[in-house]
Amino acid sequence: MNDSLITSFNIFWGTLISEDLAFVYGLFKYQESALTSYMFVLSYTLGVYIGDIGLFSLGMLARRFKHKQLIRPIAKFVERKISKYKNDQFGRLEEVLVFTRFIPGTRIPTYLFCGFSGYSFLKFSIILTVTAFVYAVVGLIIISLFHFDNLMDLHWTYRLAISVSAALATYFIFKTIAKWIAIKKKYKELKRPLEIRFNRILMPEFWPSWFFYLPFVPYFIFKFLTKGGLKSILSANPSVRLGGWIGERKSEIDELLLKFIPEKRMKQFSINGTSLIEKSKQIGLLKLNYPFYIKPDNGMRGTGVLKVNTQEQLEDYLQKNGDKDLVIQEESKYSKEWGIYYYKNPHTQKGQIFSITVKDRCGVVGDGHSSLYELALSDPELKYRFDLIFSDNPVDPHFIPKEGEFVRITLKGSHSKGCIFRDGSQYLKAPIFDNFIENLDKLEGFNIGRIDLKFNTLEGLKNGEYDIIELNGVGGESSNFYDPYMSLLSRYKIMFAQWNLIFSIGSYNKNLGNKSKDSYYELAREILFYGKV
Repeated sequence: MNDSLITSFNIFWGTLISEDLAFVYGLFKYQESALTSYMFVLSYTLGVYIGDIGLFSLGMLARRFKHKQLIRPIAKFVERKISKYKNDQFGRLEEVLVFTRFIPGTRIPTYLFCGFSGYSFLKFSIILTVTAFVYAVVGLIIISLFHFDNLMDLHWTYRLAISVSAALATYFIFKTIAKWIAIKKKYKELKRPLEIRFNRILMPEFWPSWFFYLPFVPYFIFKFLTKGGLKSILSANPSVRLGGWIGERKSEIDELLLKFIPEKRMKQFSINGTSLIEKSKQIGLLKLNYPFYIKPDNGMRGTGVLKVNTQEQLEDYLQKNGDKDLVIQEESKYSKEWGIYYYKNPHTQKGQIFSITVKDRCGVVGDGHSSLYELALSDPELKYRFDLIFSDNPVDPHFIPKEGEFVRITLKGSHSKGCIFRDGSQYLKAPIFDNFIENLDKLEGFNIGRIDLKFNTLEGLKNGEYDIIELNGVGGESSNFYDPYMSLLSRYKIMFAQWNLIFSIGSYNKNLGNKSKDSYYELAREILFYGKV
């Protein structure tokens, strides 16, 4: 048996003891020319596959005893957790599976969990085999590019950097491939969707939030240091938890509206409890008429919002979101939706409108032979948000409407769900907000934020004929800067002006002693565990 074959066997068996050591050992032997790249990739991938399947099989074996007295509580917990993710093409659980390839100590509990929960064996095998293969290939590419003299003599920080670089590259490659597969499966093509997504790189409207906000960071730090820091932000709205920056509950906001302006509040119900049965009972006692909206109590950007039309939709939603506190809201009788950014200087007690966002929930008109997807791609605005529209939407993109039939395909008033936001500055000077401002001025301890409302006509809005759908604190953006035709400079001007108001109002409140009672611990807890607390 030649040395190359012996080394391959060592790598294969080594993965069963420590995948990470086998990975570094294999790269070292490749660098010494004691092993070909093909043999390294094959032996490492095969060894990892056998080990992973072994752990998965142990979990499956334990599942056979899930009805036993000692295991039953664990089985119920696992099945409740897995039910939210098992139907995702590439969701949170799949991301966790990819990352276990690179994080020691995570594989045994995760793979046992997957086997015990009844997770798809095929999906499990594909994900972990592909990540092992790509990880090995990327590792080879990195050490070949940089020509290290002796990998084992390198300082541990360099070896760690190689592993981390390989891990990140593997994750990026795998997630990209998974997205391409999902796009191909959903839209039956790949070329046009990828071209559109590539063209969006130059459109600020679609930039990732972290990238878009980068130029704003120095200004934020300056204001933070000169205007009282975190307490100023939290004190901008003393009556809202954490000022509405993060973690505000829709149920708490509803109590504020119920106390001061109940006539403009949409009828809303909180659904809490520790089990699906309890939540179902609470909803049943309400005796609601369909349709109505259900959403997480602390969700944002339209995440988790569903218009419920049938009992089946409700049961499916509860199955996926049963571990969260929820709210149910009646459907508004009005059709138009605007986002109004309001602020009130505490020393004047008279509110003003900072900006207006007109929310355009778009639709298409059928021609009798084109699908909704084709109709969306033929529209100069809708084509750039086709994936946002159809990603979280019960509408079938391949449905073919009749000639002349209008189909509304943007169902949520959220930019991240495909709604087009247009700057409504032309309405700022129109005398239509007196009633609206007068009502918001009644909200004690609420000084700045975005209010989403619905109405039918400008005359009706002027006469107080509107519903307040949602109220957001300092975390609510002046969303008019998502207007597709707004210049980049104008977007940043709005953002800077908005946060100047937040710091000024919060600093004034803090100096008067009317500051937030929330602690930094609560803020840190929300940032770390947002959506889970």
